Amino acid sequence: MSNKVDGTFIKKVPLLALFLAVVHALSGLAILMVSAWFIAACAVSGVGFNYMLPAVVIRALALIRISSGYAEMWVGHKHLLQSLSKLRLTLFARMKNKPTASTAEEADKLTFHTEAVASIWVGWVAQNASAWISATGIMLFTLWFVPLLSSLWLLFALISFALFVVIIWVSVKQARRLAVLRLQLEKDIQFKVDSVDIWHLYKNNTLPIGRGLYCQIRAIKQLQKGAEWVLLIISLSGVFVAIPSLYTAQYYEPIGLVIPMVLLAAPDWFGRIFATNIRLLDYLDGSKALTTKALAKETKARLNDDSIVSLARVTSLTLSHFLPLKAKHQQVSVEITSPNLLLIKGDSGIGKSRLLQAMSGFIGFDGDVIFNNQVRANKLTVNQHILFTEQSPYCLSGTLRDNLLIANPTINDEACFAVLKRLQLSSLSNLDQWLGTNGRNLSGGELKRLGLARAILSNASVVLLDEPFEGLDINNIENVSRIINELASERIVIVASHLQPEHLNINKTLTLSTPIERNLG
Repeated sequence: MSNKVDGTFIKKVPLLALFLAVVHALSGLAILMVSAWFIAACAVSGVGFNYMLPAVVIRALALIRISSGYAEMWVGHKHLLQSLSKLRLTLFARMKNKPTASTAEEADKLTFHTEAVASIWVGWVAQNASAWISATGIMLFTLWFVPLLSSLWLLFALISFALFVVIIWVSVKQARRLAVLRLQLEKDIQFKVDSVDIWHLYKNNTLPIGRGLYCQIRAIKQLQKGAEWVLLIISLSGVFVAIPSLYTAQYYEPIGLVIPMVLLAAPDWFGRIFATNIRLLDYLDGSKALTTKALAKETKARLNDDSIVSLARVTSLTLSHFLPLKAKHQQVSVEITSPNLLLIKGDSGIGKSRLLQAMSGFIGFDGDVIFNNQVRANKLTVNQHILFTEQSPYCLSGTLRDNLLIANPTINDEACFAVLKRLQLSSLSNLDQWLGTNGRNLSGGELKRLGLARAILSNASVVLLDEPFEGLDINNIENVSRIINELASERIVIVASHLQPEHLNINKTLTLSTPIERNLG
């Protein structure tokens, strides 16, 4: 059995974890049943009653429950982490080679949806399997030992199952609304953060409001709590029916007390399945987000686009009437051959960064990108031979080695050390040093050079650098300029910068201008 998510097969189904979860639940229920019988038996037993044997059985069941519980946690969470790792790495690789329509949507997939899909076995399947297998076991128990109450237990199980189905049906509608509200809030937060530089221009600068999201979460929790209360009422009703039935039938065997005790404890051992429904809803939402037809079409298009995949190397790049969406400058037409260094200049805010993003395929554009004078890429086609380095390169929460290997997984440690030395990052000499969250935070200048290190280590034919000199001192600007010159001696390098260092060997300059100005490029 396998689950297919975004082209990735998670082949290992955690059957061992599922088995341990069932053992954990059954052993706990067995303790309850044996204890109930033991209490009743002690009340009516004679002097010769063997008190030691039931106590030993209860102790043995307790040990089984404890050991199976810890083992299930270890096996189940190991599978969860492995699945989560595969999902996120696969999704991250897909994001690297396709345009991102919304950072909020992709962040939602990387964080929330992948976790929801990976945790379905631990968070929902194991819990529900344990509960329903236990209910079935009790049914068999009543048929064998207390047939008088078998009809009562069957009725309880059927009513509980009907309640379970109704709660899921109602929750699905609420969960869909919750997913919409959560994504909208994430988009609002993203937009707010992106516009931080102009907050002072707003007269009424308000923060994104998450009241709707939290009200929806509260509504789902209240629904689950209501289901638990209904189950409690059903359980108590079953107890009120069971005890008079035993008395009327003059059934005075101690084992008859087991079913009323199980009914009393049902809200605890059985009612927890209502709290796990949110895991199922999150899984359905996450699975849909990670396996949409749109993603499948994009993947198929990339694999079937021979004109892009078959390129061994980009030797020339031509922009024909090229204009990023929402750009403020005129259309751009320029041809760059390899090796070459093109400097893109322009006023602040005119769209230098958007131009590089559009060339990379991360945002839409009008016009054409022509590779090697014959291959055309338009709209949102991403070319695997282009590497885009942002103004503030992203630092993964991982080791320094991880942050370098994402540019080229085939490089060795010696190559990493060499490029770090060239970029005067000797302070980052330990490739196993943890960076990012819970690790060392890099300065702006170090992040700039980390992005440049990835560009050096990559096999990209075209390197796009967005403001690589910003925030660097004079010595680092000179050093980075020399390294960019070396890059441009063997491939196409396009630099967007408001600075023009004297040591930078520029072959061609493109000046972005508004429609009322002339393009001096």
